[in-house]
Amino acid sequence: MSLEIRYANAALDDFQRLHDFLDKVDPNAAIRAVETLYASISDLKTHPGLGRPYDVSRHVREIVVKYKKTGYIVRYQTSDDVILILRIWHAREDRL
Repeated sequence: MSLEIRYANAALDDFQRLHDFLDKVDPNAAIRAVETLYASISDLKTHPGLGRPYDVSRHVREIVVKYKKTGYIVRYQTSDDVILILRIWHAREDRL
């Protein structure tokens, strides 16, 4: 079973924000972090049940993507043929 991955505008904005934050300190780290996120998100195509439930009624789940000594939270919604990436943020950020 392979699903299509789509990104909400907010998730695309999150990618840009996370990249820009890291790019100021270490441009190579910014690229590696984004590549790590994309690779982990790609795994959802074949394993859409990864992570933990966030909102069962809306089929929303979360995964933690480890990068170096930290992590990123990826919140996504599943349907029959699409995984919609809703939001992405650093684990230390206070987000709902």
